[in-house]
Amino acid sequence: MFKNLSGKIVGSIAITLVLTSGISFWITQRRVDHQAEEAFRDKVRQITGMATSTRVWFSDNIDIMVPGRIFKNIHQVPVVVAWSVAQEYASKQNMIFRTPSLNPRDSKNQADQFERKALEAFQRDPTLAEFSERSQESGKDMMKYAQAVRLTQDCLLCHGDPVGEKDPFGYAKEGMKVGDLRGAFVVQASTEELVKTASSNSLVIFTTSLLSLLTAAAVVFVLVRKLIIRPLSASVHLANEIAGNNLTAEDLPVQSEDEIGAATTALNRMKNNLREVIQSIAGTAEHVASASEEISSSATQQVKSSETQKDQTTQVATGMQEMASTVMQVSENSSKAADASRQAAEVAREGGTIVEENPEQNAQHRRISERYSQKSGRTGQELRSDWAHYRRDR
Repeated sequence: MFKNLSGKIVGSIAITLVLTSGISFWITQRRVDHQAEEAFRDKVRQITGMATSTRVWFSDNIDIMVPGRIFKNIHQVPVVVAWSVAQEYASKQNMIFRTPSLNPRDSKNQADQFERKALEAFQRDPTLAEFSERSQESGKDMMKYAQAVRLTQDCLLCHGDPVGEKDPFGYAKEGMKVGDLRGAFVVQASTEELVKTASSNSLVIFTTSLLSLLTAAAVVFVLVRKLIIRPLSASVHLANEIAGNNLTAEDLPVQSEDEIGAATTALNRMKNNLREVIQSIAGTAEHVASASEEISSSATQQVKSSETQKDQTTQVATGMQEMASTVMQVSENSSKAADASRQAAEVAREGGTIVEENPEQNAQHRRISERYSQKSGRTGQELRSDWAHYRRDR
């Protein structure tokens, strides 16, 4: 959804603010509505409270208001005086005031559904003082409020004992006791004013929340761009320069001591350390290149010396081969001479034997010896051939 970091941060914060503002608005709205309803209920409660207070006051001063407690008119009864005052005040406030009862003496005071529910609740729980609810009637939102009316001592004049006896106004007494539930003061009022107030409050709360949200988003956006996005963008630019083998870029300014500042400091240190390492490697490479040139020169000299030695060795080998050939020829000639010597010795032995066997032929032997002497140096094959001729001549 968001491609850049600023959008992600601001968007996340904005979404968080919207959610929290929505929840806060809902809670606040409910609280405001509840408070407005309570305020409206207090306004309604004032009417019933006025009636109750009037009844109590009139009861306390009955001897003054009705001398001798001789009631000449029903409007001298405290409860009747109370609801008469309350009805007049309620009508001026566009409200309806009633005094329903589960057993009314006047049919116009017959309880409706809400009033019966309230009276039954008061009857079940003597400690319950009030009962209220909001309902829809003829498309209008209404607030209905009831306050219990329980008998006091002066009420027993008309509602006490003996049961069935006529009271001063001709109604039969019910035989009730002090504290018994007789009826209720009920006020019905339209909540249009409440709804208008709630709507107005909702609009104010919504406008305030929206303005607060926009202000917070703007402040967050400015702070994020200043404190995070700009330093990170500068760091990314420097990192790209380093990746492009540009280690001469200027160091980034460190503007804070937080994590962003620590990251900026580390990036500057990394760039400077890389530059020092590369400079050291470059110096070492120059030394290595110089040493390589020296080694190459020495190797060239060694190659030349090796070639010279190779030529000399080749010459020596050639001489040795020639010498070996000569030695082989000498050896071969020596072998031939040795063969000739052996053949000559054999001839001599044979000749000696013949001389010894035929002394008389010495003259002829000498002639042959001279003949062979003149032929010295001839091969053994030639000597054998001569010897064969000699034998044949004999």
